[in-house]
Amino acid sequence: MKKIKLHISVGKRIIINLITLFVMLLILFLIGEGVARYMHETTKAGPTAVNMKIFETNDTYVWGHKPGAVDYNGYGDPVPEIRINKLGFRDDEVSIYKPSNVKRIVLLGDSYAFGMGVSKEDNFPEVLERMLNDWDEYYKWEVINLGSIGYTTDNNYLILKEKGLMLQPDIILTEVFTGNDITEMRRHKWTLDENENLIKVIDIKHYVDDQDRLRYRGSEEPISYLWNFLYTRWLILEKKIGVYGHPNNGPTLTWPAYLEPDDEHGDPDLPEYWLKVELMLAAIKQEAEGIGARMIVFAIPMDVQTNKKYWNKYPEMHFDDDAYLKARPQTRLNQYLKTMGIDFIDLLPKFREADDDVWYFWEEKDPHWTPEGNKAAAEILFNSIVNE
Repeated sequence: MKKIKLHISVGKRIIINLITLFVMLLILFLIGEGVARYMHETTKAGPTAVNMKIFETNDTYVWGHKPGAVDYNGYGDPVPEIRINKLGFRDDEVSIYKPSNVKRIVLLGDSYAFGMGVSKEDNFPEVLERMLNDWDEYYKWEVINLGSIGYTTDNNYLILKEKGLMLQPDIILTEVFTGNDITEMRRHKWTLDENENLIKVIDIKHYVDDQDRLRYRGSEEPISYLWNFLYTRWLILEKKIGVYGHPNNGPTLTWPAYLEPDDEHGDPDLPEYWLKVELMLAAIKQEAEGIGARMIVFAIPMDVQTNKKYWNKYPEMHFDDDAYLKARPQTRLNQYLKTMGIDFIDLLPKFREADDDVWYFWEEKDPHWTPEGNKAAAEILFNSIVNE
């Protein structure tokens, strides 16, 4: 009888210990799940391309900004506030009517123009506007920022037609980021009218969700945020230390535009992407000529083009000395724009001259500009505009 009671007592203790262990593990899991969810929703990581809740779907250029939206940029110190005006731009409120003493620049661009990681005051269009107004005693200058995260030349052309032209710009300032503006054409499908003019873009990779965030197609909220956090960190570690090795599974987004055409990390469809970029630049020029505006294209270099200190940021980088020296995207843009009679500003030479300090113009863990990088770009653009 005592043996039976002893066995029952031991059995109870084992069950109690197992239940206690289970409860402790469950509590730790729930805490970890909560922390992982918070990190997922407040950083750039996860299935959202951009976690800021400022976007809305657009039927022609895929997405724009939701008028009146307010959010925060996701990183930076302090984290910059994002405010969208009534027209859907990250800018001050602007009247469609243009007084006779006002000169207007409409800026077309991507996340650089939008100002990822910096306050609106430190963003280069704002700095450029202040420089122009300090310089000009007669005209008031307005640099109106139509830029949005993820845009390339086709998005820019369509938003120019829908919103930019009605602002009566004197200058249409068009950004091309050499890092991905050419290769991002691979995710765009075009709808043309009977005259072969672009009337709609379909993005096969991104869309705006019901929380006004930009998301990757096919991605869903993870079943477990903790598991998703651990898994994504493992993938990053795997890439850095090469646990299994990473064979070339196709062209990357960033590097093909910099490489030799037959490079193994290139993209055989790169000529098609370039053709689309050039078609859009020609279309923007046609719109500019139609309203008597000056068109200027400026090329933003990728950080690795300006100083080799940035090469350490990209563990699987296919950029090399040949790509560094030849600056293929800038060279091709310069040649094409010359034939089209379009003004071209190449930021690369000036950035190479000036960027000697560690992490001075670009963020250490991000491909976007610091406030100093934005200021340097504004100075180059200012000198080119006023010394035409």
